[in-house]
Amino acid sequence: MKQLILLFFLTSLNSCETSKNRTNSDGKTQSSIDVLHQELNIEIHPEEFLTGTTTIYFTVNTKLDTLALSAADMEIFNVAIDNKKTEFFLEQDKQRLMVVPDGPLTPSVEMAMEITYKTKHKNQSDPANIWGSFGKGVRFFKPSKTEKERRHQAWAFSEAESAKYWFPCHNAPTELRTTEISITGKTAAQSN
Repeated sequence: MKQLILLFFLTSLNSCETSKNRTNSDGKTQSSIDVLHQELNIEIHPEEFLTGTTTIYFTVNTKLDTLALSAADMEIFNVAIDNKKTEFFLEQDKQRLMVVPDGPLTPSVEMAMEITYKTKHKNQSDPANIWGSFGKGVRFFKPSKTEKERRHQAWAFSEAESAKYWFPCHNAPTELRTTEISITGKTAAQSN
């Protein structure tokens, strides 16, 4: 049985476009959503894509009718807020997932949004980049004609705004949250 090595470089996992931002009286930008924690449950497929469910625990700072999350080149199957199925649509040109709850979201109330998805982005090395480039999303490696001993592996580099290629997220590099990742399948995993 082949073992897939999975490496996730999460130095900037928080970097993943937000719902509308507003400016405070002191001139600082404040996001209208505050993500407290994000759970990722992903399955790695040898056909070079991921499927998964992410749960985002959040509050809103202002009354909202629509939430905008970053989600680039993926298929979204289901969105639910507090276990209630919620309408959504993708704005592919803006790389956004728009979530439309039944009614306005109330400020300062903690909620959980669960999103089930599949990635479609093919992360390829940039031959014009002397370092090979980190690319966007998850990059898969497997044995080739020239490297027959290469191990099956996948890795992701999220900094600064590439996480949206492997999971739906809230893009706010200056906002901190905790993150938890679970990987399904016969894998070894490492992150930093």
